[in-house]
Amino acid sequence: MEKHFKIRKDLSMEYLGRTLYRIEATKDLLRPFVKKGDLGGWIEKEENLQDNAWVAEEAKVYGNAKVYGNAIVSGDANVSGNANVLDNAGIYDNAKVQDNTIIYDNVVICGNAQVCGGARVCGSANIGENTKVYDYAIVFCNAKVYGNAKIYGNAWVYGNASVYGNSKILNSAMVCGNATVCNDVLQHKKDCKNITGERYNITITPNYIMIGCESHTKAEWWGFTDIEILRMDGKEGLKWWNKWKPLLKGICENE
Repeated sequence: MEKHFKIRKDLSMEYLGRTLYRIEATKDLLRPFVKKGDLGGWIEKEENLQDNAWVAEEAKVYGNAKVYGNAIVSGDANVSGNANVLDNAGIYDNAKVQDNTIIYDNVVICGNAQVCGGARVCGSANIGENTKVYDYAIVFCNAKVYGNAKIYGNAWVYGNASVYGNSKILNSAMVCGNATVCNDVLQHKKDCKNITGERYNITITPNYIMIGCESHTKAEWWGFTDIEILRMDGKEGLKWWNKWKPLLKGICENE
């Protein structure tokens, strides 16, 4: 099949001991709206780019990495090692995808995020800011990971879960459903409990409880006065808290 790009040997750069070349589109592409003759980013060899995938701007793909399907790598993003990026995945900004990782489906990886070490990201997952997903961790479905979060070991984050702040999810930990984890460390499956309550979504982790958009330590929750709860969400919030506080304390005491 005719390639949708050509390597411009006259436009090269040295990068980490490798010679990379600009690409030029040889036909129009619907995604990401590339026109024939447009210059793209940098690749080391033709095998780095297949199907209708595209590398744009100052992005770099090299080593044995493959970008294919309708995937896009742009900005100053970097895909290297034996990484595979495919389907409609997008790697943007300063993101790095390295080693033996696989990125597929409709994933977005952006910011200064790094995915490496055999990790897998798929579905409609979104990895951003300064996060790092590595070792053999898996992030999938509609999960979102951002802030300075780290997902590693054999940890899984999936469903509609969100992990952010300085959270660390590792070993056999699983964050799923509608769980939201902020600034805590999870190492085991039992470390995350998600309850979809009658008014709020609740996530209980080893040190914190997230109720709606309010995240506080367990000690802080147990110590809040009625006035403080009223300030958070009014009379209905206080009514709910008076009902659920003993239930949540019971759950936490039996962990």
